[in-house]
Amino acid sequence: NKAANIVYLIGFDAGFDPQQVSVVTVDITTGEVFHPNSTFTLPAQEYFYAAYTFMPASGKIMVMGVNGSNSSYFTGTDKTYILTPQITIGTREIAKNLYDITCYPNPAIDELNLKFNSKNAEKLSIDILDLTGQLVQQETKFTTKGIQTCSLNTGNLPNGYYLIRIVLAENTYTKSFTIAR
Repeated sequence: NKAANIVYLIGFDAGFDPQQVSVVTVDITTGEVFHPNSTFTLPAQEYFYAAYTFMPASGKIMVMGVNGSNSSYFTGTDKTYILTPQITIGTREIAKNLYDITCYPNPAIDELNLKFNSKNAEKLSIDILDLTGQLVQQETKFTTKGIQTCSLNTGNLPNGYYLIRIVLAENTYTKSFTIAR
């Protein structure tokens, strides 16, 4: 969804037949991820090895070519589904603005800076995750009250897209950044 800067991913919950799916929403501006609590259960012997198309006019996703076999990608059916993503990204925006967290430069080369307004002397936990959700770097720092800037060494990270998870005053914030050399 280019207009909203959102990516939709089809998520599969545990289970084989019937298969359960949901639409996971990622805000690529902030890196915030929303996974809905509910799933859609496909009828027995139907599998989502299909093509997906976002339809901007309706804000829905069309799924074409649902498979009739779990053992072959070439047993498509004549079924099409229309999915409506649940979007609740931004519900914690008020809390985010309390700290005014920014990351720069983006894209980063060998260093990423965090700037924020700390309300008190607090513990700051920073996790950097790759796109698979694997933790690739972790740091803990301590802040003082007021405007803070801290630098993170990113020179050991390969080029790519990353999420930074920041825990400050028991609140978790997620931002995205890119390494490009």
